[in-house]
Amino acid sequence: MSKKIPPHNLSHQIDFPMVLFDSLYGLILFFNLDSFLDITDPLHFVLYVFSLIVVIHWWFEYKSADDCYGEEISRSTVNTIIGVILIILLEFFILKMKDGKFYAALSFLMLIFVADIVWALIFRFLGRWKTKDKKLMTYMENELERNMVVDLVALILLAGLFFAFPYIEIFWFVMSLLLIYIFYIYLTYKYKIIDVEIL
Repeated sequence: MSKKIPPHNLSHQIDFPMVLFDSLYGLILFFNLDSFLDITDPLHFVLYVFSLIVVIHWWFEYKSADDCYGEEISRSTVNTIIGVILIILLEFFILKMKDGKFYAALSFLMLIFVADIVWALIFRFLGRWKTKDKKLMTYMENELERNMVVDLVALILLAGLFFAFPYIEIFWFVMSLLLIYIFYIYLTYKYKIIDVEIL
């Protein structure tokens, strides 16, 4: 009679992506804070501060998704891979902002939204929920749909700015980018994509 193999303890495997992403987000912020000393142009400085805020905001989004979906996504290799891709894109975004290559930075910001939409599409339509609670499944599916809609709105606005970039002054580009992202932050709080309170 064959001996039954006990189920694996997955706690370390599940915890690894969370520790990895927290460390990577923290490292991105830590290694880019000293760059403030190298920037003298006011508009460049504002955009660089903005890029750090973007990183922090996406960190909040990652933590919120982890709280919302729990092991439904934390056990997924696809979730880890897309998470790493997002962090790489964020790093390129912040580096381009640091170098003053705003057009390239905007391209990477748009790719971040594309990656997040792909992530939501995969888990909404291709993934299989492990829970049997239908109310919870409906809640998570609605959350993914809201996530996609909010991302798509921001992506469309950023695409408009991307094509308008050659025709507008840098001041208006900066103001437009700030307003679009502030609007996106507002939507993530309004539709509870991020659950913490602003005040």
